[in-house]
Amino acid sequence: MGYAGRDEVAAALDELLEAERSGARVALDSMKDAGNPAMSRLIRTIHGDEARWCAMLASQRADRCRTVSALWRILRQGNGHRRCP
Repeated sequence: MGYAGRDEVAAALDELLEAERSGARVALDSMKDAGNPAMSRLIRTIHGDEARWCAMLASQRADRCRTVSALWRILRQGNGHRRCP
């Protein structure tokens, strides 16, 4: 059992980043539908956590795998967002 190669690490980071971005988008959409202030605060906390992990994963992806310009192209795929919501 050895270390993961650069491409394998990049693919894993991409997958994790996309999952966190999706979670952040769902939380953002859910805040709009929150029925009461307590629920809104909870969802805002969840969104903040998702966005924090997006930033960490994006930073690791840029540091370890590709240039920043290539990372922005990856982040723009799908829904056109340049960063986590």
